[in-house]
Amino acid sequence: MIDGKCLCGEITYILKSELLYLYNCHCKECRAFSGSSMATNATISAADFEIYDDNDNLKTFMVAGGKRHFCGNCGSPIYSYPNGSEEFPSLHIGTISNPPEKVLDANSWISEKCPWVKISDSVTSYEKQIE
Repeated sequence: MIDGKCLCGEITYILKSELLYLYNCHCKECRAFSGSSMATNATISAADFEIYDDNDNLKTFMVAGGKRHFCGNCGSPIYSYPNGSEEFPSLHIGTISNPPEKVLDANSWISEKCPWVKISDSVTSYEKQIE
């Protein structure tokens, strides 16, 4: 079981299964949402994901291709998904309490990566989205 929370602790969650696919996304949108050079995300099963939000702090930002969910109190990104992929959202890894021992599966959108980010040849990389 994996647990996590936002920065202020108002939103907590439990994932009852393992991370399915771990990846760094370098697209402009993920960089803006994470406030970093990339976003590290993991595809998870929505059926195994439970969110606890007693004060209704979980907010949704609609983007052209889907939804991004974050804490309205502290701003921590929690999860997101493209339209049609609600069953397998992307969990934003920075919110996991104790990151599991999982090897990075891929880098996506390296065509939009920041110039100072170095990509390892040992990890599969995609110019755009993961195929």
